[in-house]
Amino acid sequence: MRYGINRVFALVATTALLALPSLAFAAENVRSITIISKWGGLSFKPVPPEQYVITFADGRYSANGKAIDMRLVQNLMIAVNAPVLPEPQRENMGLTESWLGTHAESALATVHEPNALPEQRALFLRTFRDVNDVQQLLSLVSKPYTHTDDYPSIRVDIVALDGRTTSVDAFSQAPLMVPWQIKSGEHANETWNADIGRSIGALLPAKFLNAYLLQGETLEPRLAEVVMDETQTQWDILGAESQTHGLIAEPGASYRLEEAKVQTAYNDDFESSEQYEIENSSNFFSTLSRPQDPPNFKLYFVALHAGRDASPPSPITVDSYAQTVLGVPWMAKFIHQHPEWEIGIRIVDGRSLSPVGVERFARDMQQAGHPELIDRVRREAKDIALLMTERGRWLVFPDHSAILWRALDFDRPCWLGLKPESLPEHECEEGYNNCPAVRVSSSGRVE
Repeated sequence: MRYGINRVFALVATTALLALPSLAFAAENVRSITIISKWGGLSFKPVPPEQYVITFADGRYSANGKAIDMRLVQNLMIAVNAPVLPEPQRENMGLTESWLGTHAESALATVHEPNALPEQRALFLRTFRDVNDVQQLLSLVSKPYTHTDDYPSIRVDIVALDGRTTSVDAFSQAPLMVPWQIKSGEHANETWNADIGRSIGALLPAKFLNAYLLQGETLEPRLAEVVMDETQTQWDILGAESQTHGLIAEPGASYRLEEAKVQTAYNDDFESSEQYEIENSSNFFSTLSRPQDPPNFKLYFVALHAGRDASPPSPITVDSYAQTVLGVPWMAKFIHQHPEWEIGIRIVDGRSLSPVGVERFARDMQQAGHPELIDRVRREAKDIALLMTERGRWLVFPDHSAILWRALDFDRPCWLGLKPESLPEHECEEGYNNCPAVRVSSSGRVE
């Protein structure tokens, strides 16, 4: 048994050595460290690269005439020589339980929510402090690139006394600039070891280009941003609950509440811009689903004026509109075959196509040269299901025929799988929506 354990220890040690980037020298063998930092992106004027050179002479390290503590060089070499981390590690990133507890309150302040409700604050703080939740969010916290036009990079060349060189590179917006590429001779590795960024940051002057990333200054705001994104839906629901006079709680077991928000907004198929500008009120927007429907088939329930004088959507009314859509064979087939695309019906003031929507449709059809479609829509308006697809709006009739009213692009979800290149286009009112005015039979044949 003892022999077997020794063999296991030997195997672990060998595996760890194989994971090293094959640096063969330690801090006392370093002749120089050259750090070149660059930044690219939108700026009023070009940002020139900065260079910082640390050299060894007369038994000590120095840069720009100032002594550098040898322990800082040792920390860098320990980090560079450490086994490769193939993915981010929570504690290595510095997100320990103690750190999370200490920084939670100040992190909430960075997301600019001064009027947060007590329930919203508790949600954020609970998530930020929970090591299991943070572990699940770690890949987002350490994501190298975001949507911003910001391109920081660092290059570190470490030269040994015998002339051998190891290069350490990062091109990342992430806190501590993970991941790092290490190259020494013929060996190259990528590692998510945040200690490399920390050790480089500790060597640099405070105002050096990109030093704030390496010194971890963005760790708290970045995690705060990720936690806020992760909790946004529940945050909005909590906010909506406080403004809708119990409206959210009333739907009960008939629906699952997936999203809810009260915001100053309107939509031209249920409330006119003139009405919005006069009253400047906030409307309640929610996304509901029903257990019996396909998972990607939603109910977009809207209550005007923050739900004052509103009632939850009637299950009988919703079922009627849902059956109108899901009873169309070609539509139902498309919805079932494409679970990645969310599709749903609108309900506002107890109906799907509102009186405002009817008049908008009428004006669009006049402009598109199809006035013959208007009378039928006016006659059957209360029974028509307004189907919302990705950047598209359909009117679905009780007899399962349909009209593609508006289509803002040619993506398949908008057209429910029809081939738009063979169909007509007309400009809607105000010239920003394409109105194909396409009539489709219950069998899916374009008329």
